[in-house]
Amino acid sequence: MVAVIKSGISIRRAYHYNENKVKDSVATCIAATNYPMDLEQMKEGHRINMLLKMAERRPSVEHNSIHISLNFTPGEQFSDDQLKKITQEYMNGIGFGNQPFLIYRHFDAGHPHVHIVTTKIRQDGTVIETDHIGRKLSKPTTNLLEVKYNLVKSGNRKRKVFKPEGVTGKVNYGKTESRRAMGNVLDFVLENYKYTSLPQLNAVLNLYNIHADRGSPKSNAWKHGGLVYRILNAKGKSVGVAVKASRFYQKPTLKYLEAKFIKNSAGREKHKESLATKVKLAMVARTQINITELKEELKKTGIDMVLATGKHQVVFGVTFIDHKNKQVFKGSELGKEFTANALQNRKQNRGQTNSTRLRPIGETEKIHFQDFSRSNECTSNSGNLFSDFDNSLGRILLQYEYTAGSLPPALRRRLKKKARKRLGRTL
Repeated sequence: MVAVIKSGISIRRAYHYNENKVKDSVATCIAATNYPMDLEQMKEGHRINMLLKMAERRPSVEHNSIHISLNFTPGEQFSDDQLKKITQEYMNGIGFGNQPFLIYRHFDAGHPHVHIVTTKIRQDGTVIETDHIGRKLSKPTTNLLEVKYNLVKSGNRKRKVFKPEGVTGKVNYGKTESRRAMGNVLDFVLENYKYTSLPQLNAVLNLYNIHADRGSPKSNAWKHGGLVYRILNAKGKSVGVAVKASRFYQKPTLKYLEAKFIKNSAGREKHKESLATKVKLAMVARTQINITELKEELKKTGIDMVLATGKHQVVFGVTFIDHKNKQVFKGSELGKEFTANALQNRKQNRGQTNSTRLRPIGETEKIHFQDFSRSNECTSNSGNLFSDFDNSLGRILLQYEYTAGSLPPALRRRLKKKARKRLGRTL
């Protein structure tokens, strides 16, 4: 038996996660414990309003939601009454036995499990302490229940127990109820990823075929701060009817997102440095690499490189998504060398005379320094214009312009001075 406890800022989010499972016929609500009426007599509003009213007794507590899953080994069989009894004893053991809580039995995994939704705010407005609750209370309680009910002990499990961790697939128009599928994605992305602008958020949402759209700058929706969410097809085009932000239970309006942008901007520096280092390592992993290959190299390390392209697949913007740390940065935030323009014109020298230039999507050819120099040699009918010059001077005069631009200014001045001296000696 394994218990997973998640503390959150939204009771509605945890509640609707389970209610959506019920509507999809992959879960059922089997108990509403410590409620003033029986479950059969309740409507949907009754179940959530009880928890919301409790949370309102201490509005200063931001993380007031508790979402727990109790997971059992595949093959173990339980009736609803057995699950309710085990859940009640578990909640008693962690100090939530007197709280109102909802129990949902899920059928969407290969092992039996239940989800519990409650709040840490008591009737009198005091708060149930949850710091280190897993080690201090939850683990000892599950150990006792394993012995009492002859359950398979967590240490003897041969399979990893399912742990709910957001969405795992893209939204496909026409295959599921659109608003519900979009809501599940928004629930996961908005809460877990750190983005500081709408384009950065869209970089993540687009991976799930969703796009947040403000409309054109001249539209009324733009002027009044409106926001809709659209489903995208495989080509990145909008399909179906857009859904207003206010229709989702999270209410991910532009005003809500702007507050998230400010909040997410804190504590990003260490993640920025880490991400920049990973991208650099991917670029130097091979002597030659184009943008498509770089994307694949980064994906192996859990990083998505999202490209904004225009006509003829010309890249004009790039965003990096670090899925491990749930951080999103545009290229220029990491540094000038990570912008779309720099990536497409970057030269990589690894102690050789050839170098690499990152190319737009679809272009696989590599440009070498020697080839570039030969194609730009100045010639006349009498032969090479620089035939009387030192060969090394010719390379300096004909070298690719960006090479000097990548050097520090002081070093560039020294290089020019040496070139002038060498020119004087030759003449």
